[in-house]
Amino acid sequence: MFRILIVDDEKKHRSGLIRLLYTMYPEDMLLEADSAEQALEIMSLLECEIVITDIRMPGMDGMELVWRIRGEFPDTAVIILSGYGEFQYAKDAIKYGVSDYLLKPVDIGEVKKCLDKVKGEITERRNRNQNQETMKSQLRETESVYMEYLMQQFVRNAEFEKREKIREIFPIEQPGYLMLCEISAGEGGFDAQEFRMAVKSYIKSASSYSFSAGEKNLYAILVLSAQKENHFWFETMRRALQKTLPGCGFAFYVSSVQENMYKQMQKAYEEALTVWKYRFYSLGDYCDFDLLGGRLDGEIEEIADLLNPMLEKIKQNDIISAFQMLKSAVVKNMEDKLPEPGKLCRAVMLLLFQIVKALDSMMSEEMKQKTDESLMRIYQSQTLERLLRFVYGFLLEIGKNINFQKEIRGVDVLEHCREYLEKHYMDEITMEMIAEKYYFNASYFSTVFKNYFGKSFSGYMTELRMQKAKEFLISTDWKIKEIASKTGYRDANYFIRAFKKFYGYTPEEYRKLSAQD
Repeated sequence: MFRILIVDDEKKHRSGLIRLLYTMYPEDMLLEADSAEQALEIMSLLECEIVITDIRMPGMDGMELVWRIRGEFPDTAVIILSGYGEFQYAKDAIKYGVSDYLLKPVDIGEVKKCLDKVKGEITERRNRNQNQETMKSQLRETESVYMEYLMQQFVRNAEFEKREKIREIFPIEQPGYLMLCEISAGEGGFDAQEFRMAVKSYIKSASSYSFSAGEKNLYAILVLSAQKENHFWFETMRRALQKTLPGCGFAFYVSSVQENMYKQMQKAYEEALTVWKYRFYSLGDYCDFDLLGGRLDGEIEEIADLLNPMLEKIKQNDIISAFQMLKSAVVKNMEDKLPEPGKLCRAVMLLLFQIVKALDSMMSEEMKQKTDESLMRIYQSQTLERLLRFVYGFLLEIGKNINFQKEIRGVDVLEHCREYLEKHYMDEITMEMIAEKYYFNASYFSTVFKNYFGKSFSGYMTELRMQKAKEFLISTDWKIKEIASKTGYRDANYFIRAFKKFYGYTPEEYRKLSAQD
C-alpha cells in the first residue's frame, strides 16, 4: 500500500484524479490538499510516499512545494502536473529531484505508466535499504560473535595467536579482575543480551565486557579497575539484575585484582573458575578468591580407609551407620582446607566402586547394570549436599538389593530413631528435624513413624518424656524445675500441666504417693 497525496487548488481536478487513481490502485490510501501549505501540514502528520502536485497554485506554488519537500521529506517521490504552457518548468523540475511529470489534461495510460514507474523505484529503494539494514545487523552480530570467540580463546590460552587483536579492540592493558556470574534462569529463561546491557549499565565506574564462559548460563565479566568492589556492591548489583531479569538468580565468583589484564587474563580466569568450582561447598551467592584462597586444595584423608568398616556395617544391615562413617570423614576433610571438589567426588566414587566390587556376588545383574550410572551421578555432583544424598540413596539401594536391610528405610531406620530419641529426649527435637536427619520427606516420615510405633511423633515424645520424668521423681530428689529441664521442657509450669494431663497427678502429688508406697 502506498499513501498518495494529490495537491491542486481546483477541486474538480483533484476529485477527477482521485477517482481515476482509485480505479487503478484501490489498495492505496489517497489523500488530497487544496494548497501547498495544507499539503505540508498533512505530510508532517502522515508519511506520504508519493505527492502529485500542480505547478500553478495561489500562495506557495508547486515549484516551491517541491523544494520544501526535497528538504523536509527527501524520501517522498514528487510528480508534477503541468499544462502545455508550463512544460519547460516541469522539465526543469526533473533536474531537481522530481520523479516525473504529467501533462494536463491527464491521459489514463500515461498516469498508470508514470505511477507504476515511481512505485517500482520506491519499492526498489525500500528493498535496497532493508538489505543494507540486514547486512549491518548481520555485521554487528558477526562482530559480536567474533569478539566473543576471541575472549573465550584468550582467557584459556596465553599463547592465543590473535591476542593482539583484542588489544586493538579493547583497552585491556590496565589493572582489573574477572568475575564469573552464574545465572539460575526462571521458567521463562533469560535474554543474554539484556543481561549484558544490564551489567554494562550497572558497572559505571569502570570499563567492562561480558561474554559467555562456555558453560550453560555462566558468563564472564571483565572489569577494568584497580580496586575491587566490596560484598555489598555485588549484592546491590545482584538485586539490580533481578529487577531487570525477574525470576532469575545470580551468583558471583571473583578473581583477585591483576596489574595488567592483557598479560594476566588467564590467571584471573583460572582464579574465578576455581572459586566457581568451589561453589560445591555452598559458599553463598558471592565468593572471592582473596577470601577463599587460603582454604583451597585440601588433602583427602581417611576416605579410602573406610572400605572394610563400611562393608561390615552394610553386612550388619546398618546402612545408616555406614553412611555416617563416610559423611563424618568428608566433613573432617573440610575442617582446615577444602578439598578440590572433583577430587573429593572421585575419592567417594572410588570407595563406593570398591564396595560394589566386594559385594558383587550378592548383587543381581540388574543392580550391577545400574551401578555405573549411579556412580557417575555421584562423581558429577554439583554440591556437597547432592553428593551426600546420592551416596545415601545408593547405599540404600545396595542394601535393598542384597537383602541385608530388613525393610529398606523402615525397621532399621526407625530402630535407630528409637535409640536416638532415647538418648536425646531432653533436647528440643521436632519431627521435621528427625526426618531430615534420616533423609526422609517430613510427611512420609510422619506416616512411617506412626505405622511403626502406633502413635504420632509428638505423642511418642510426650510418653517418653513422661516416663523419664516419673523415673526421676521416684529415684532422685531433684526439684520439679530441674526435672522439667532434664526431660525437654523449658517451661516448668507447662511441664506440670502436661504431667498432670498424662498421669492425672501433678509431679509433687505423684512423688508423695510414690513415697507412701
